[in-house]
Amino acid sequence: MPKVIHFQIFADDIERAKKFYTSVFDWKMEKISLNNVDHYFIFSKDYEQESFGHITKREQKINCIVDYIGVSSIEESFKKIEENNGTVMIPKTAVNGYGWYALCRDSEGNIFGLWEEKKVMTDIQKKSQINPQS
Repeated sequence: MPKVIHFQIFADDIERAKKFYTSVFDWKMEKISLNNVDHYFIFSKDYEQESFGHITKREQKINCIVDYIGVSSIEESFKKIEENNGTVMIPKTAVNGYGWYALCRDSEGNIFGLWEEKKVMTDIQKKSQINPQS
């Protein structure tokens, strides 16, 4: 079942937003540049888990925190969204070898994101496709 896997906070002033969230929740942040845009990925205080969200510069009139739902296929999700009176705001967009995202609106006008992780084969998986065992 698809679930919320990440969130995005849009900020007019990144430094102010970083100060707010690190002070209030004791989060740690690391700057990562993707598609020539700086993002500040959020980690728990002791880095006990992978990043669970990020802050980025507000470039559109989005005044909310956007939750991203992990899906196996953004295209298939688009079909279901549109069949159920939702809309696609930002089409499937690549994120430097990590996967793809899209932004949508539900039937009530709420914004949410989709995330499709890039499928990466391990060396063992690659070998098994080249030399399948009988």
